[in-house]
Amino acid sequence: MQECVKKLAAECVDLNVRLSRRLPTKLHFLIWASPTSVRNPEISIFWHPIHNKRAIPRRLFTYFFSLCFSCIRGLYKFFGYRGIYYRHIFNSSPILLIIPENITGGASDFKTNYLIETAEEPVDKLVFSHSAKRVADARFSVLGYLNKSIFFFKLLKAVAGDIKGQFTGNRITKEYIDALVMFISWILAQSWYFVWDLYHLINKAAESKNYKLLLALHEMHFYSKVIWKIAEERRLLGATAQHALIVPEKLWYFPEERELKANCPLPDIFFVYSDEMMAALKPYYPDTKFFKCCSPRFNRWKSFSGGIIKNNIHNDKRVILFVNNAAIISDSVVLKVLLRLAGGDLKNSVVLRLRLHPKERLKLADYLLVRAAAALRRIEISSLPLQDDFKEADLVIGSSSTVLYEAMLTGAPAMAVFDDAYIMSSIIPNDFTCHMNDMSLISLERYINKRADSGLAHRFKENIGAFSPDLTTKLIHEACNIG
Repeated sequence: MQECVKKLAAECVDLNVRLSRRLPTKLHFLIWASPTSVRNPEISIFWHPIHNKRAIPRRLFTYFFSLCFSCIRGLYKFFGYRGIYYRHIFNSSPILLIIPENITGGASDFKTNYLIETAEEPVDKLVFSHSAKRVADARFSVLGYLNKSIFFFKLLKAVAGDIKGQFTGNRITKEYIDALVMFISWILAQSWYFVWDLYHLINKAAESKNYKLLLALHEMHFYSKVIWKIAEERRLLGATAQHALIVPEKLWYFPEERELKANCPLPDIFFVYSDEMMAALKPYYPDTKFFKCCSPRFNRWKSFSGGIIKNNIHNDKRVILFVNNAAIISDSVVLKVLLRLAGGDLKNSVVLRLRLHPKERLKLADYLLVRAAAALRRIEISSLPLQDDFKEADLVIGSSSTVLYEAMLTGAPAMAVFDDAYIMSSIIPNDFTCHMNDMSLISLERYINKRADSGLAHRFKENIGAFSPDLTTKLIHEACNIG
């Protein structure tokens, strides 16, 4: 990982710790749910070398734009924010599953493909959403205009005190400014409103029944930090389960020791796919118990024993399948490669096919370019099932998508593309990676002839949980000794 990323992460850690000393204890959960704690390079350009290398005028413009845009959003939220929409589903369970609506099927029972529910070991559910259209059961908020203003100025006062302390100590660095702008933008955009109300909503739900465990299925995203904090305060168990592959570039998985000493909340129980994932996380979770599981999304690989049969249906043209994972920054690299190849003279030799993630959030410019390329028949946009795409693909190209793992398990060649301007994903070994500037018909042919050997395929299969028990409510009840 690039040195600039490590320096920014260290500044974020220090900022979090200092702010925890300046703010009242009852506000600490806001710090641990902020972007300087949930350090996510997938959605912020600040984490990537392209930003670090910018000249001072360009960096100042980026800061100015971020802060101004946040102010506009914040003004809208100050007057327009109405709270959290939620549904509390009771199933006479000692476990409360707190889950965002967007990872459920949206039906009345709000089931998710992250967990297999068994009738004998049910879970209660607290389903929440920003949207009344998705969860129209009830609305919750404890933030009136007065409280919004009071807490807003308390947060700003703590930040102002930190700036003064850093300036007096001559400790202002460009990484510190990056961390500061991320945190201040989050405050100005009033993004903490949702965190505040979620904290109090979960507390209200926890008071309604004698729960023993709070469960999250989205690992270390911001709302999970809120859950762990409440579990700690109420002396309940807090549990989570892995849903994506864990690599060092996903910085939010790896809290620093200084944050732990400042009482950064962590789960008591963590279900992961494999021993490799467990070994990577254990040093950062000293008091967490780990258990192995397989997400329902991947349990089809348990019975998979060999490659699929490829269908050649494109008149001997090579089919290059591009896949993404709804991560805004890394998907930009994938799309750059796709559009670069689409603009070349490859039409007579390859078919360029784009498979969009179901939750895709393309930037407007990328969206327009993709649609224009599709309209000009430079590329295809797939609507096929994943397995059918694999059958037709001569090469699968992505950046940090789990689909690369799955492609290689089927016997389809796969390649991860990267660019020096962004954090490089280590989701697959370096032998199967290619710099975007090296993309050509010759390099495509070279990677088409590469396949994972049996040892690598076994590791991939293990790391998506194919040799671990299915994640069921029964498994959670048993592992947590809940009857």
